[in-house]
Order: sequence, then C-alpha cells, then structure tokens
Amino acid sequence: MTPISKSEAIYLIQHGYFPAPKILQIEITNDCPLACPQCYKTNRQPSYMRPDVFKKAVDEAEQIGVYLVTLNGGEPLCHPDFLEMVTYAACKQMLVVTYISGFGLSQEHIDRLSCITNLQLMISMNGSTEEINGLSRDGYSYMEQNSLMLSVIRLRTMAKSSLL
Repeated sequence: MTPISKSEAIYLIQHGYFPAPKILQIEITNDCPLACPQCYKTNRQPSYMRPDVFKKAVDEAEQIGVYLVTLNGGEPLCHPDFLEMVTYAACKQMLVVTYISGFGLSQEHIDRLSCITNLQLMISMNGSTEEINGLSRDGYSYMEQNSLMLSVIRLRTMAKSSLL
C-alpha cells in the first residue's frame, strides 16, 4: 500500500475526514461464561489484556484525539482488572463505553462504576423476553437479575453529572 501524499492528506482534512480515528474499541478479554449460539468466540482458552498494554493504548489514543473508548470482550466483567481499566480510561476524560451481560456484576462494581460520570454501561440483550433473547444469545437471567443494580449505577452517575 502506498502512503498518501501531503496534498491528498490536506484535501481529506479540509473535506471533513479525520486524520485519526475518534473511537477506539479494545477487546480486553475473550473470556465469557455464556454460550450464545451466534458467538464466534467458542472453545478458546481465556485470555486477558495486560493492564499496562491497555494503558499504553489509551494513552496513545488520547494523544491522537480519540474521544471514545469501548471496552469489549468476551464478557468485560470477567477481566480481573476491569475496574482498573475503566477507571484509567475515564481519568483521561474520554467517554468510556462497555457492553456487559450482567454476569459477575457485584456491589463493588456498582459502588465504583457509579462514581464515573463519563461511563456508559450498556447491557447486551437480543430480546425483551427470555424466549426471544434465547433464540440468539445466552444470559437473559443475568440481565434480569442485575437490571436493578444497573439502574442504580445509572441513577448515581446521572446525579453526579447533574443530568437529573
């Protein structure tokens, strides 16, 4: 692949193209306790991104102007350093987004995550009932069990950021 010329780069910037991506998605683990039928992450040995590698990626992203970091998995809550990683990215004044099933959500998660005002904690589900959700993914019971805890996180975060 041939690098673009300086004039081509100037043209792209002048016409609204970004010199660097604005969103970074990082798969912090492939570990997941669910067995969703459509998932490509099957029969893998669990692996976890090292926190120092994560921090380096976030630091570099901040330097080039990334404003949103998404922590993906597997199930991000399965990563033993999940809270450290979310907190680190949030301290960089980036919007932090993570999608979870609710599996492994604990009171410690609620207490620590509800203090982070630039965090969007999303719950993944593929249907509003267990029957519909179960056609394409596992874990409806985790979402159902933890929906109240997720609401507490959202309300605390909104209160701290003056959104209420």
